[in-house]
Amino acid sequence: MPSIYENIRFLAEKRKVSLQKMALDLDLSENYFYSLKSKKSPSAANLAAIADYLHTTMDFLQGRESNPYTEQDLKTMAEHAMAFGGKPLSENDRTFLLNFLKTYFDSKKDET
Repeated sequence: MPSIYENIRFLAEKRKVSLQKMALDLDLSENYFYSLKSKKSPSAANLAAIADYLHTTMDFLQGRESNPYTEQDLKTMAEHAMAFGGKPLSENDRTFLLNFLKTYFDSKKDET
């Protein structure tokens, strides 16, 4: 199971943000994330702030779930998916895409 540090680093890379920039944006020390690498546990407040910053859940960061995306992220992706022939997606199409996105992102996490 990946560590909190590994999950943070994974999402930071996906979001194309450096750990140093994230620490600065969150008003944390420059070496904060590297202290997590040595298995230091973040406070609940810091973990929540990091999860919000990375648009994920605390459970993902702690390794309790494999999908880094929130339900709202997946719904937004499905709602903004391209329409076919200029027609909006039906509720069934959105549900299908949402399930597809969940499965796809779960499988991508397994590759890392």
